[in-house]
Amino acid sequence: MEGKSKLINVQPTGTFKEMYKFELEFEDGTTGVLYRKTNESKVEKGTEYPYSLNDKGTIKIVNPNYAGGNSGGGKQYSDDDKARMAKSVAIKTAGIIHANRNTTNADILADADVFYEYITGSINPNAPKADIDDNPF
Repeated sequence: MEGKSKLINVQPTGTFKEMYKFELEFEDGTTGVLYRKTNESKVEKGTEYPYSLNDKGTIKIVNPNYAGGNSGGGKQYSDDDKARMAKSVAIKTAGIIHANRNTTNADILADADVFYEYITGSINPNAPKADIDDNPF
């Protein structure tokens, strides 16, 4: 079962093997156990969470911004944060490609713009294609 509701109660309930257990109660009436590797639940009362509940009563906090999967605990990034990270990766990649070459910063930044567009999926399909003979790679 999946849902999205405001968390109204979180209580530590001991451990199971090497995991810490927390009883969660949501505003929609759903209750279940959340397992964590540390003794911090990493959820806050009053916050709305998307979650899944399995038939054993285990709750997983669904985090669509967490690249590691559906479990909670990952940092949620704003669109601005994601754009800054994509730009940073694009600039670093362009810098690596241009290392030990006789290029200008403008050349690096131009390639970084292309990488950024690729990373963010915003490449213009009508943009002119580079001449293969001009490709230094």
